[in-house]
Amino acid sequence: MDHTLLIIIAVQIVGEALPISSSGHLQLASALFAQKLNVLPEHFDHFLHGPSIILIACFFWRAWSSLARRAAMSVWQVVRNGGWRALPYSNRCLLLLVGRICAMVCMADCVTAIFYGLIKGVGGKFLFLQGLPVLALGFCVTGVVLVSSWFDTFCYRKTLTTNGISLAPFTLSDLPSGKLYRRALILGAVQGLALLPGISRFATTVVAAQYLGMSPRRATQFSFLMFFPLMVAAFVFNGLPAVMGNLELFTVPVLATIVGATTLSFAAFALSYCLVLTQRLWWFGVYMLVPLGMTVWLMLG
Repeated sequence: MDHTLLIIIAVQIVGEALPISSSGHLQLASALFAQKLNVLPEHFDHFLHGPSIILIACFFWRAWSSLARRAAMSVWQVVRNGGWRALPYSNRCLLLLVGRICAMVCMADCVTAIFYGLIKGVGGKFLFLQGLPVLALGFCVTGVVLVSSWFDTFCYRKTLTTNGISLAPFTLSDLPSGKLYRRALILGAVQGLALLPGISRFATTVVAAQYLGMSPRRATQFSFLMFFPLMVAAFVFNGLPAVMGNLELFTVPVLATIVGATTLSFAAFALSYCLVLTQRLWWFGVYMLVPLGMTVWLMLG
């Protein structure tokens, strides 16, 4: 058994639960081991989204399932009572909120898909995008974004009242739909740019959502709500079919590594989520000096 495969699997699964760019760390490890640590094929990388799908579904199950259940009951009331007007006002507001959320996720993911096509298609022809300078720049961007979350002025704004005007973070029902959709497009673009080496999708989307006025809790939930359909699509349509034709890959060590890494990733994500809520995500920004310094050392050596 090639132990480097086990290392790759563990780093990829656990790294997805941390705002540190798992793909960037794999590229750095490959350079440190003089290319002896091979990067995963894209289809196997997509297959490893499976544990992340389970992690996110379990972690946000209570919040998401409650909203979905109430929305389904409201739709059933519309069908049973024979019209939208027969629905109580609170239920109509709930359905409008769910509709806004779905529209925002669709718009954000469409923008991300465009970036994916540009970076993986056109950008794949430029070899410099795979080099250490771009990786160092990506680590630097991630670190700066994380450290910037320390400033309440630019991120989460505590409830203040000035001349009777509340400055509390908005909810998805507070703003006109036009403003919400513009912010969804921005977050979709941020998520697309995170496809570049060394840039953490987790870090950039959560911090950007807070810049746009979301509370830390809502920013994290929306970040992974955006990512969830993309992960499921990549897993179902690319990862799972390709891997099912190569079942001999799933030896006992590989399965044990996947299970162990998934368990560890749940603890890692719980830690990350706690740091987001307590406005200490910048701690990971300090950590980013480590991969950045190692990348610069490789460039100079």
